[in-house]
Amino acid sequence: MRPLLCLLAALAAAKPPGAGLTLAFEDNFDGAGVDPARWQVAQGPRKGGVNTAEAVTVRGGVLRITTFTKEGVHHTGFLRTAGKFEQARGYFEARLRFSPQPGMWSAFWMMPMTYGRSKDPAKADADGVEIDIVEHLSQFGGHFDTTIHWGGYGPPHQRTRTQRNKPAKPANEGWHTYAVEWSEKGYRFFYDDALTWAAPGDIPVSRAPQHLLLTSEVKDGGWAGKVPAGGFGSRERSAAWMEADWVRAWRPGEAR
Repeated sequence: MRPLLCLLAALAAAKPPGAGLTLAFEDNFDGAGVDPARWQVAQGPRKGGVNTAEAVTVRGGVLRITTFTKEGVHHTGFLRTAGKFEQARGYFEARLRFSPQPGMWSAFWMMPMTYGRSKDPAKADADGVEIDIVEHLSQFGGHFDTTIHWGGYGPPHQRTRTQRNKPAKPANEGWHTYAVEWSEKGYRFFYDDALTWAAPGDIPVSRAPQHLLLTSEVKDGGWAGKVPAGGFGSRERSAAWMEADWVRAWRPGEAR
């Protein structure tokens, strides 16, 4: 049995998505809960909900963030690797699955701790940028957004560039892989290993180390759509969730 187990482990091992890349971070969610050495689980209010560890579960090799309603308050989950794993440039990817529920949205994204520090878009390369690898909303149907923000939040500082991706295999049906290749030349985004967007050259290329985030957020109305009448239901009954099979980050190497 031992040789067979070793073979299976080898087959399951992460394969570099490009030449010269070295695995720097990997979580396959094989434990009984979130690994505190890799992730922070945020607590407290954010937008129209409350972040809680109760919304985050790991079972059968899958991380799930459930958005639910308890005593009239919406709860959800917010995970990040800040202070545990941060990296400038490389290839960052996750295998995810989303449920199509209105009133909330889920995302896989990256942030620096220094974002908007100078409030000057011209200095965004040093301050870092927000890289939204995937944002999924029910109103998009099977589409998803890829966005880059820089220069802080709120006018007149923030700059934004968004790509609405319309894949042949809908993003809200089954598992898909979402990734960004961040190099000195810019950003390229991938869906199931196929290039979906090469960000324009006028977007600043971050030089700041950035951490990974897996999040769901609640906002009643606006671009997230309306929260269902009566809320999302209990944690056990809610149909609003995102799941992650694995998350990986690769150190910079040769261009893909």
